[in-house]
Amino acid sequence: MVDAPVEAAEPVTVAYDIPAPGTRVGQLLQALSQQDASFAPQPFLANVRAVFPQVVMAYAEGNRSVLQTYLVPAVYEIFDGAIKARDEAGEKQRTEIKALRSLAIEDVRLNTQNGVSTAAIDVRIVSDQISLVLDREDQPVTGTDAVTEFSDLWTFERVMGGSGDGWRLAAARSA
Repeated sequence: MVDAPVEAAEPVTVAYDIPAPGTRVGQLLQALSQQDASFAPQPFLANVRAVFPQVVMAYAEGNRSVLQTYLVPAVYEIFDGAIKARDEAGEKQRTEIKALRSLAIEDVRLNTQNGVSTAAIDVRIVSDQISLVLDREDQPVTGTDAVTEFSDLWTFERVMGGSGDGWRLAAARSA
């Protein structure tokens, strides 16, 4: 549950870090653009910018329908299990995203297996958040009510040339 609406404490410009074309990752981004004419790094990061707070807040609120939209099934099962455990313990998640600082494409993987081509992009997301878990008496179990900088590495994946499936979260971890 969220105790307060999500709002930025101050207007912050989000920095996008896209690897240069001459780098290994930059060359993979170009290869991805050639395989999928609809892909471009800047709009991809703009979509990540929009999806990140939706996923974070959906997890905090236990909104499974939003999570199913943006997560691959295996990751959804992990998030769902964590939400169930939190609910059974009578705990609630309090999360406020105060600012999204930067989004950086860290790596790209293009794979073909059994005739199916997939792409995966690792994005480092730096944000300022308040994040804590409260027990039944609203006492903190983990986290803090102070604004803290979080650095996460999220992997987005999609099947290439498929039925128009979008990018979905395939992994998320602290970085």
